[in-house]
Amino acid sequence: MSEPLHAFTVFTATFNRAHTLPRVYDSLRVQTLTDFEWLVVDDGSTDGTRELVAGWAAEAAFPIRYFRQENSGKHVAENVAVREAHGRFTATLDSDDWYAPDALESFLAAWESIPAAERDSFVGAVGLCADPTGAVIGMPFPADPLDTTYTDLLLRHRITGDKAGFGRADVARDYRFPVIPGETLIIELLVYSRLARHYRIRCVNKVVKIVEYQAAGLSATTSRRNEFVRNPRTATLFFREQLDVPNLSPRAVARAHANHTRYALHAGLGRQSLHDSPSKMLWALTLPLAAAAYVRDRIRTAA
Repeated sequence: MSEPLHAFTVFTATFNRAHTLPRVYDSLRVQTLTDFEWLVVDDGSTDGTRELVAGWAAEAAFPIRYFRQENSGKHVAENVAVREAHGRFTATLDSDDWYAPDALESFLAAWESIPAAERDSFVGAVGLCADPTGAVIGMPFPADPLDTTYTDLLLRHRITGDKAGFGRADVARDYRFPVIPGETLIIELLVYSRLARHYRIRCVNKVVKIVEYQAAGLSATTSRRNEFVRNPRTATLFFREQLDVPNLSPRAVARAHANHTRYALHAGLGRQSLHDSPSKMLWALTLPLAAAAYVRDRIRTAA
């Protein structure tokens, strides 16, 4: 890979969001840090998104690059962005959100606040999100800055609520999202857990992104469970890898075992789940729970 052309590649995956994309664009136009490109991956939109982005590309003071794919899911679009990024860092900005005017400047400041000798052990930094009224979503970090890992944020610090950050593009290319034919579910924690085994993140109590949940958006999905049933191989992979996360509570380990088997049954991989399980005893003990949940899922989806 050649030397980065920009400090940041801001990436947006979009599907029929021509009505919300203008505020994404407007928030990028007023960024106090201007060394960035905007990479838009269109996941098969039919609402004039291509023409909208083309118009902006002709007038914007920053580079805008557009890629189109057949509707394949955000995880595939993420992989396209990582492959095509010309920035040193990549930052995901969803099609229904927008940045605070100093978001990219704050990102760079957070990175540069990490001692130079330690930066190889960091993947990036994370800030806070707020709703359109300015109220912080979820919990702030217990320290500012806080150096930790993605999994420790959840397991040790128990931080809740959406957060927004950026990562090193060179690392992201080694941690792409798994693509399973016929499945479109993105489980970001799957990749974050892999990163946490090798890299830390710096967390700062600075609002960098405004989030407005959409009725049909990924964050507003009525039931994550239904998404897992529709994408069982992805779910099986996720829960299997959760069993390798250190310091899980016994209850969380049992839940992950049961869910691993549960979604393996949906994927037709029930017997394989036994071979893949790191503990045959726990697999056997949680099998009744997995089987009951599987039957319940089938009844619900058939209704």
